Amino acid sequence: MSYLCADFTMFVSHSHTNRLFLSLLMLLSAVMARADNQLDTLKIETDTITLRELTVTGALHPVVQRGDTLIYDVASFPLPEGSRLRELLLRLPGIEVTADGVVTAQGKPISYLLLNGREFFSGNRSIVLDNLPAGVLLDVKIYERVQKDEEDTGIRSRTDRVMDLTTMPDNNRGWFADVTGAGGYDRRYSVNANASRFDEQYQHMISASADNLPEAFGLGESFYDKLEKSSQTGDSHHRNVSVILGRKTSHWDTSGSISYTNTKTDQGAESFTEHFLTTGRLFSRTSSEGVDRTHAITASGHIERRDSMTTITFDPQVSWSKQRSENKYLGASSTRALNEVLEWDDLAFSPFLLNRQTTANSDDTRVWDASLTARLRRRLSAKGRALTATVSWSLTDMNSHASSFAETKYYRTESDERQSRYSDAPDRDHQVNVRVAWIEPISKYVKLKGEYGFSFRHERIQEKVFADSVYSPQRSRDATYRFINQIARLLVQWSPSEELFLSIGGHYNPVASSINYRKEGFELKKTRRVDNLAPELNFYYRSKHGWNLTAQYSGSTRQPSLLSLLPIVDDTDPLHLRVGNPGLKPSFLHQVNTTFFYFDQNSQTQVNLQGIGLWEVHAMTDVVEVDPVQGIRRTSVTNVEGCRQFGGSWNISSGFVPGSHWTLDFQGDLTHARRVGIQEERENVTSATSSSIVDKPFVTHQTLLRQYIGLQWHPGIVSVKPYGFCSYNGVRTRLLSKDPSNLWLLGVGLLFRLESLNGWSAAIDASRQSRRGFTEAVDNDDEWLVDFEVAYAFLKGRSAEVRLQVCDLLRQHSFARTATSAAERVEATYPHSVTNYILLSFTYRFSLMGR
Repeated sequence: MSYLCADFTMFVSHSHTNRLFLSLLMLLSAVMARADNQLDTLKIETDTITLRELTVTGALHPVVQRGDTLIYDVASFPLPEGSRLRELLLRLPGIEVTADGVVTAQGKPISYLLLNGREFFSGNRSIVLDNLPAGVLLDVKIYERVQKDEEDTGIRSRTDRVMDLTTMPDNNRGWFADVTGAGGYDRRYSVNANASRFDEQYQHMISASADNLPEAFGLGESFYDKLEKSSQTGDSHHRNVSVILGRKTSHWDTSGSISYTNTKTDQGAESFTEHFLTTGRLFSRTSSEGVDRTHAITASGHIERRDSMTTITFDPQVSWSKQRSENKYLGASSTRALNEVLEWDDLAFSPFLLNRQTTANSDDTRVWDASLTARLRRRLSAKGRALTATVSWSLTDMNSHASSFAETKYYRTESDERQSRYSDAPDRDHQVNVRVAWIEPISKYVKLKGEYGFSFRHERIQEKVFADSVYSPQRSRDATYRFINQIARLLVQWSPSEELFLSIGGHYNPVASSINYRKEGFELKKTRRVDNLAPELNFYYRSKHGWNLTAQYSGSTRQPSLLSLLPIVDDTDPLHLRVGNPGLKPSFLHQVNTTFFYFDQNSQTQVNLQGIGLWEVHAMTDVVEVDPVQGIRRTSVTNVEGCRQFGGSWNISSGFVPGSHWTLDFQGDLTHARRVGIQEERENVTSATSSSIVDKPFVTHQTLLRQYIGLQWHPGIVSVKPYGFCSYNGVRTRLLSKDPSNLWLLGVGLLFRLESLNGWSAAIDASRQSRRGFTEAVDNDDEWLVDFEVAYAFLKGRSAEVRLQVCDLLRQHSFARTATSAAERVEATYPHSVTNYILLSFTYRFSLMGR
């Protein structure tokens, strides 16, 4: 018989002639002695004792911290039968999951999702979130892991936040499966089948699903979704089939996945745009509707060979996608903000209107992607000398067929324009990256890392354009772009313990690129070179009192796209012309990050504070020239200085006192950005060959605040959580000094859950939100949003479940969002969004193979 504890294993053998008596004091003494010394065989005199009753009492902490790892005990967060990983993560303090599958922990995105310490499906994370049964999990771990090229080297200059899911030992055998079918109001449906197997050697999951449910509803959804509602809420259909297979032995770790996705989404939007000009403001309004269809197949693999000194990995991936979009637009530009929808009387508004346009577009795009990454990590000595090498290759082959028809009326010139356009644009992009690093121990606590990286990129685009069914050489383009990026990096790390390290260094980054552009009667060759030099700093300290501090500084290069470099006018939209700038330079981004984290196990308090500062040199920004007569906008790109951003975030959860049934959730962020753009009025922008505006910057200041607070009471099977949230988006320019833009979203709500022991569960999430400051009067209103569900699990082992879900936005209005740049402010609403549904589902769970 063996008894397994956290730090040791005690083996007890039974004898028919001897009796056993274990002294608790002797056992504790053995544990304390083991901490410092290697114990020999411990002989214990045998005896027997009969206990009438043994009661073990103690505080069970839902969240504990071991080193820099935060561990959530899944059993401490009760869930309804059949819940998935997404429902579990939404209940864990400090963790947020958005509708589109983005997972954050303590305010930082999760880079890798592991299962029992192994990487598990690197593709669409929503597949795992919506199909992995939460009932098979024992705990959830959150920690920082060094990036793959620094594993087993002792260097910790770059880390990723990782979520590691541990399955329960009882579930580490056999296959577990479930099937769900649902139907509801307005022909809503959902079908899902899932089978999974997890043990010490195998990790498999097979799932298939089809539904037409919106993504923007859900009980206890992320506060990011409540504040932004930026997920697609139009009528949509989803189909997905995915297979994930993995096997691990003593030296080999192999896994692979393949998935097929088919989506169809109906879209409809209305937008109001305010353009900032140095001489005034220009306004435009659009109304659009359309449909997007996407088919995608993705296959990926992971092969790893590891021993005590060497690790070799291969990560291949292949994907194919086909997308077709069909859209119709109705828009207009004016010198005054017009609040009416686009059913205007031309005569009534003719003094203010510049133009009105109707367009119809369709686009068919096919993309092939292939990539392969190989890594080698080799330990060369026991003292820490190591060699790492990474080689990656990727190929993207894209072909786009687009057609458009535009009819435009110009009021002030009393003229009309019609344009029919078709284009065929194949685009092929090759990339090769090589990175080699040497780690040399200087002393017991000091290591030196030297690194060299080389990247080569070759892209060619050949676009043929036909105007009114006639080939147009002036609009066609044949361009080749070559890019070489090198980086030499030197880093010194001092780390006297696991709790403290400091690394200081810098890198030299020469960048060379060339563009060769040809069209009929014209050829352009442009070569450029930019040298970047930046220091680097990484500091980490973990206190024995439960807090840690991280500070980082780094610099990185941003390259312009090929289309931003081509000096050719793109007139797909006659009112919004775009032209590239061959003289555009790469930008260089300086970034400073600081993070403070504190955890108190007794009160279950987490405090995470982050600060960020960004400063961009040679920032790329739009140069916009507007024709004041026709309202045509011509946009190019140039380099400017003075773009910077500062901000911070806070994420606090607390249980107040040990054993308390109350939990506080307080999180938010504040950002202030200074953006520089260039906009000016200029007549005859369509005939200009290049921009003449190079030194007239226009500064926009934007302040963004988001805040969420919730107070939860959970004494047992009942959970009550009142909450409130708000967001503020303020824009300042010199044109808006007397009329600033202040957009507010305020809301309060209540989340109630009841989970009984006899299979019943119920929950309701009701919130009321108010919007203020929008230009559209209809957007400044108050709304109720209600999510409700009740479920009953029955049959032996609760293997069957019936669930009723109701969601209703109690006013037929749209979700709204805003976007701001140095050049403009956009308010968008979605009047055709799905605002309610009722769904009744049945789920049956079973085991395909026993123990």
